[in-house]
Amino acid sequence: MAHSYPVASDFFHPDFTAFRHRYNDFPLRLHRKLWEFAYIDHQLRNAGMLASGKRGLSFGVGLEPLPAIFAAAGCEIVATDAPPEIIGEQ
Repeated sequence: MAHSYPVASDFFHPDFTAFRHRYNDFPLRLHRKLWEFAYIDHQLRNAGMLASGKRGLSFGVGLEPLPAIFAAAGCEIVATDAPPEIIGEQ
């Protein structure tokens, strides 16, 4: 997963498969959003940032899986989102 944009070969990379298994054995789909999650996970793991004692801060997480995956890897994660009473207001 060497590119910062999705290429078809990334979906068959061993790290992409490992990410899918960490993410509830998500079925293989060539979908950009799933690639984005896997790419972020891949880069942080290769940098040694997903380990016990590491900390992270996420804004506007909604239902995205990365904060939970990173916490499961031992990281201390603070994740925020908008309060339910203002979601949908514009």
